[in-house]
Amino acid sequence: MTEFVINSWGKDYLKIVDFIKTNGKSVSPRWQDTIEVDMLTIISKNPRERFIFPKNRNSNLAFGLREISDHICGINPGHVLRYNSKMKEYLGLSNTFVGSYASRIHLPNHNQILRVIKQLEIDPDTRRAVLAIHNPMIEEYFGRDVACTLTLTFLLREGLLNLYTSMRSSDTMKGLVYDTFEFSWIQEMIAGILGVDVGKY
Repeated sequence: MTEFVINSWGKDYLKIVDFIKTNGKSVSPRWQDTIEVDMLTIISKNPRERFIFPKNRNSNLAFGLREISDHICGINPGHVLRYNSKMKEYLGLSNTFVGSYASRIHLPNHNQILRVIKQLEIDPDTRRAVLAIHNPMIEEYFGRDVACTLTLTFLLREGLLNLYTSMRSSDTMKGLVYDTFEFSWIQEMIAGILGVDVGKY
């Protein structure tokens, strides 16, 4: 297992990319060539330093902000095409965005964000404050898009709210950039509601 401890995603992002290029092994999931590093853990000591979006890449800040809003409000994005036309590639077999996290966070009669907040208010030491994203009941395993994020686990310790994100896969050039930006924002929002500061991400 390799562990990176960073202070700023923006300043340290390229170090992570270089490490993967140097130490990664060639694999071809779904017959697409890529480089993979097994068991990589990245710890950010300052989740507010979340802005990656390298200048030499065509990153889309508006899309990232729109997705944050979707996750928090429970909107399943069809409208994101206005911010990122490439999203058409991720339409599911039913011609909908099955991989959208918003509808997974906001289940029928179960808002996972509100439940996590309530759990942490009632039992600050709880280890059950988990947002489950990956859902085998709805994943289109042979389709274009399967949720990369498995769980978001919120742990309140010593007055700080830590977030542990578990991924089945995280592509460095796209997924990591947006997921880190969006999930750390949710971490900060929940911490603010609880009246505590953010810890590690």
